[in-house]
Amino acid sequence: MVVKKRRQSDIDEAKYERMLREGRGQGAGATYLPWFRVDEGRSLGRCHRTASHLTDYRIHHLRSNLEYFAYLEYWWDEAVEDIREHYPLLPLDRTLAIAKDLGIRHPRNQRTAFWIPQTVDFFVVSRHGLHAAAIMDDAAWKARRIRQRFAIAEAYLAAEGVPLTPRFASQLRTQRSRNLMWIYDARPALLDGPILECGHPMVSEILHTISHSTSWPSHALAQAMDRAHGVAPGTALYLIRRLLAERILATNVDGPDISRGCPLSVDQKWHGHF
Repeated sequence: MVVKKRRQSDIDEAKYERMLREGRGQGAGATYLPWFRVDEGRSLGRCHRTASHLTDYRIHHLRSNLEYFAYLEYWWDEAVEDIREHYPLLPLDRTLAIAKDLGIRHPRNQRTAFWIPQTVDFFVVSRHGLHAAAIMDDAAWKARRIRQRFAIAEAYLAAEGVPLTPRFASQLRTQRSRNLMWIYDARPALLDGPILECGHPMVSEILHTISHSTSWPSHALAQAMDRAHGVAPGTALYLIRRLLAERILATNVDGPDISRGCPLSVDQKWHGHF
């Protein structure tokens, strides 16, 4: 879901204490609450609310297309176990002390004079460990104030043994991201079971055909299946996208626009099943 851009809300001590009481920035997986939601904080263009099986269909609040593209990368990474967006670096005393040690002015709300809690765009848990990311346009990295705020967050996380990495628009605004979005949009919904358990006759036929042939590109196979089964155009293509989203089928997401057609194979972990 995409929502309209919002202006940044002021923060003062009362609001800060309320957010702490609500459990913002706490929890894991389905219970995690981001420090702010897209309907109450600043955004950088289009905002997104989205969910998937990875975090038990918790709603993720993403403030820009760049954050959405980064989220897709984490969703696609099979080593990732949890994605926590807008992760706060608390308590405030720690980032205030770090800023003082670094000789950096800690961000402060100009209207309320309250110290602004620092956040990182993503805090990610994977089988390989923890890491965090700051998402930004390439040009933003040249701004002295952005680098100062990054330095505060980097020092805070380094003390926890968590690396912080800047991720730039040039790395995220790519055909790969658009390919991932095409697959992600066919992911299973909350009440959907695994596609292999849905009993749709075309699913087993698609998998059998692909596992025994390397000559079928996605769209040609989908059109042939639709005709053979007398179903509405696009039915088989949706099933193929769903199989990709559930990592039963595989394709090269780093290639050209896969929404126009792509080579398909059975994912390695499913070899011999069909």
